[in-house]
Amino acid sequence: RKLEDAEHCHSVEVEQLILKLADTKDTLSSRVGEVEAELRAAQQQISIKESLVSWIVGSLHEQLDHLRKPHIEQELNPFPKGAKITCMTCEDMPDHINNCRGTVLIRGKVLIGGLNEFIHQYSPNEDKWSTLPPTPVFAFGMGELNEQLVIVGGCSIQNVVTAKAHMFETSSQEWVESMPPMPTPCSNVAVFSQPSCLTVVGGIDQRG
Repeated sequence: RKLEDAEHCHSVEVEQLILKLADTKDTLSSRVGEVEAELRAAQQQISIKESLVSWIVGSLHEQLDHLRKPHIEQELNPFPKGAKITCMTCEDMPDHINNCRGTVLIRGKVLIGGLNEFIHQYSPNEDKWSTLPPTPVFAFGMGELNEQLVIVGGCSIQNVVTAKAHMFETSSQEWVESMPPMPTPCSNVAVFSQPSCLTVVGGIDQRG
């Protein structure tokens, strides 16, 4: 009788062991599938990065080949050989400019703005400076859009950072808000003028 009981207990233990081994096999099979999926995803990422690196290297080679061409010297130096370049002095500005915010060329006149609310305009034909009406803000960025002077962002007299954009109306000699504001209030921005738009970069928000 004891022998039969021992054999029965041993049989139960064997069956339990077989069940555990089967569960372990299923778990390992599932994990192997997950690892294979992760490896495939990693290989795809590597392939994408390799393609990107290959494209960048190819683009750099094209640019280097372009720079090696003989016509590049003419492109970089538009003046004909033997041309003499002379410098001339102009009338001093009516006031010094601290921390120049930008220089804009509109209809043959040079406009220069500083950290304060004044923008000076120079006419090369007359060799004469003039000062535009004070801007509604200071610490702004300035640019040109459709031959119109535009200032972007800045701080109010109360030192509140603004997102507004102001355009200077030459007919009325006034600053008007004829453009939508920027998405984010910013001062001390850099403005790049393009044929049909302005690009605003950097700046300081209200938090500094």
